[in-house]
Amino acid sequence: MLEPRWSWQRWMLVVIQLAMCVGVPWLIPQWSLSLRLALIALSLLLLGVGYYQLGWWGSHRLRKATWLQSGQWRLERANGLSFSAELHSDSQLNPGWMCLRWQGDPVSGASGCSLMFIRGELGSDTWRHLQARLRLEAGRSLPTDAAALK
Repeated sequence: MLEPRWSWQRWMLVVIQLAMCVGVPWLIPQWSLSLRLALIALSLLLLGVGYYQLGWWGSHRLRKATWLQSGQWRLERANGLSFSAELHSDSQLNPGWMCLRWQGDPVSGASGCSLMFIRGELGSDTWRHLQARLRLEAGRSLPTDAAALK
């Protein structure tokens, strides 16, 4: 069972991204104040949409993901909706992070959803077990560098 939690790595990533959204427009001296503020607003909006799509916040974010023996996943959203889903083949697995994408039943209001994990958020045993099981299940070729997967 996976229960996402915010690690210090994720907080640092958010702080750096927010600082970039707010700071970069001030590096271009010939831009007017209104143009800078518009770019800041657009950057923050796009960042928020990205966090929403990754399942980092919002009522649709995943609260719990359980991988059943049948290969199906049982997912629970923050709004209480619980549903079965299948893992998408375009899920990303890397040594430092993984982005899992599922496809649920659109009739039940559980279309697609994503969840991104940074390495420190799951614990080393859970991380290795999940990567190994996902590689076997999906037939993926992941980095074989043993140091990267520890």
